[in-house]
Amino acid sequence: SVMGALVSLKNDDFSLADSSDDDDLLVVDGLAAGASRGAREIETAKAAALIRRAKRIVVLTGAGISDESGVPTFRNPEDGVWKLYDMRLCASVEGFRERPDALWTVIRDHLVCDQPVPNDAHKALAWMESSLKIVSGIVTQNVDGLHQQAGSRNVLEFHGNMQQATCTNAECDFACSIHSLDLTSAETIPEDDKQDEQVQQTAEDVKVEDDDGSPAADCEKQQTKRTQVNKKKNLRSPLKNAPKCPKCTSVLKPNAVLFGDPIPTKPAHEAVSLARTCDLMLVIGTSAQVQPASNLPRVTREAGGKVLEINVKRTALSQTGVSNYILLGKAGEQLHAIRQQLKL
Repeated sequence: SVMGALVSLKNDDFSLADSSDDDDLLVVDGLAAGASRGAREIETAKAAALIRRAKRIVVLTGAGISDESGVPTFRNPEDGVWKLYDMRLCASVEGFRERPDALWTVIRDHLVCDQPVPNDAHKALAWMESSLKIVSGIVTQNVDGLHQQAGSRNVLEFHGNMQQATCTNAECDFACSIHSLDLTSAETIPEDDKQDEQVQQTAEDVKVEDDDGSPAADCEKQQTKRTQVNKKKNLRSPLKNAPKCPKCTSVLKPNAVLFGDPIPTKPAHEAVSLARTCDLMLVIGTSAQVQPASNLPRVTREAGGKVLEINVKRTALSQTGVSNYILLGKAGEQLHAIRQQLKL
């Protein structure tokens, strides 16, 4: 069995390790021969039929599932998080120690100011769990809490969440919701005159249209569109300081797993158990590049289960044949269509 090579547990960390640097050799026993064929592309009706026949489904989700809720993905070349912000400062333990305000700026911009809500993909998965009783768990790499907002109950957060924050002082027990913090009116770093001109010029040059394609005359619509462009251009002023603990004045940290943090062992163990025991895994909105979550589909395949991928394009999983099937398209659109099929 390759399971021993895939799963490596330590006291202070969790990783799904492999014994080879060759990505094609990461596939589990029995997959290598079919890897070159890749996943079979299917239509919505076939995907719905696979889900209908399944008795125990586990879902693995990534940033792509929340894209339709307005939460930017990380690697989008146009407006992905790493395009707009400094990844080292915003996503690593070292960066947070150096500049905690950088991560809090991202949280303000995309989780507080924008106030994302669950889309049709989140809602469909919650419905499959509550009404069909076939989804036994969701393993998510997201930190936005949208699965829980949609009504999903058994959600394993591999990378923690940014809905809650705790004090960085180990001797202080303060914790709070990020929405209880006043991030929108907090002091920001002043922009220089050149950037102010850039903001104004960007707003003036925006072609603002109504939903039907006609010019938008309404001032509120004009302002909304300009705000969206300013956001995508990363023109919001960054926060000057990170929020402080009201009890001891230490910096507050969101409950997210940053690069350099260990993966929480409890959800990691539970995720492997779910992957081993499901007969169908849905992989939705993830490029499957980040360990250890990206190896969970291989665990399912080794245990005899099937993997159905729903993504806007093929990933390493579908290209190498780890996924049995791929349904191309946006998660919200496809899962809404699947839900309608399952209701028939």
